[in-house]
Amino acid sequence: MSEGSPYTLTLGPVQDVAADTVSEYRIDWGDGSPLQIVSSAAMPAGRQFEHTYADGATSGTARQIAVTLVDEDGTHLNAAVHPLVVLDVAPTVSTTGAASVAEGALYTLTLGPRVDPGLDSAVLYRIDWGDGSTQNQYTATEYAALIAGGGTVTHRFADGASSPTITVHVFDEDGEHVAASRSVSVIDVAPTATVSGAASVNEGSVYSLSITNLVDPGADTVSSYRIVWGDEASPGDYQLVTAQALAASGGVVQHTYADGAASHVVQVSAANEEGLFALGTQAVTVNNVAPAITVSAAASIAEGGSYTLTVGPITDPGADTRSSYTIAWGDGLSDSFTAAEWTAAAGAFTHTYADGPGNAVITVSTTDEDGSFTLGTQ
Repeated sequence: MSEGSPYTLTLGPVQDVAADTVSEYRIDWGDGSPLQIVSSAAMPAGRQFEHTYADGATSGTARQIAVTLVDEDGTHLNAAVHPLVVLDVAPTVSTTGAASVAEGALYTLTLGPRVDPGLDSAVLYRIDWGDGSTQNQYTATEYAALIAGGGTVTHRFADGASSPTITVHVFDEDGEHVAASRSVSVIDVAPTATVSGAASVNEGSVYSLSITNLVDPGADTVSSYRIVWGDEASPGDYQLVTAQALAASGGVVQHTYADGAASHVVQVSAANEEGLFALGTQAVTVNNVAPAITVSAAASIAEGGSYTLTVGPITDPGADTRSSYTIAWGDGLSDSFTAAEWTAAAGAFTHTYADGPGNAVITVSTTDEDGSFTLGTQ
């Protein structure tokens, strides 16, 4: 049986070869309590006696209940002996607290007083948070003061996702007992960072993106960053930057947008041992840059003469393809060229000015997928 619980002892009929009459029953419960003495006249119903053992033991050692009988012939010791094992009952402590908490956040556990059906004296209390951290430990005096002050203790779970079990251990003369246990869900918190960069950039120019102020309340380590620039050749493509490389660059990652005009949204994610998490975005407008050439020729020519215009190679930082070219000679006449014809001319174009005097401004222009542009004048 368990300590603190009532135990019922039933006495059978007295067996005596002589015609003796028992006048008194004396029960020694084997726990040091006073003898229970009952006269035959006061025998309880069913010959049942009840006793509560105030304390038990974990060893399982049996106690001896001894019944002594008194009749006209005297006192008969140990007329009946019954062994009984009284088991120790572990003390309990009530606990209350939230079912879940974010990693790195403060968790509050409220403890109640120790409840023990046995006559045990606690000497030490210990709280194991279930996450491998240092345990809280209190002497009996310290625990009493803690309970008197409301019984609240706090703890920060360093990392999630996890499901630790908080256990409260009580130490008394019978050993160590788990007096309470409570499971807590520790929720992983996604890291955050500041993602920033210029709102616009010219095509063909280097764009700098800053990834700074990384914060993670959990004990997680970011191993790499994924950057989707918005101009990838295939869906799902991204640039992978290791944490070491980003740190070495001072948090700056560079990219060249090959062509504009276009609008992109840069997406930045971080990978740690818990998974992949979005950190932020940055909108970028890529500006188209007009192509240009060098134009050179003589400053004058006699009417009726053949005038040669020399055109240099085209510079265009964007990935544009020109479909046609036009030279307006400034005298009301112009020549148009396909891309192939322009290439075949190898930069030398001739024109005859029929009449003079006059001042002509030569204008060279082109058309590509972004529109029509003046390349140069002479």
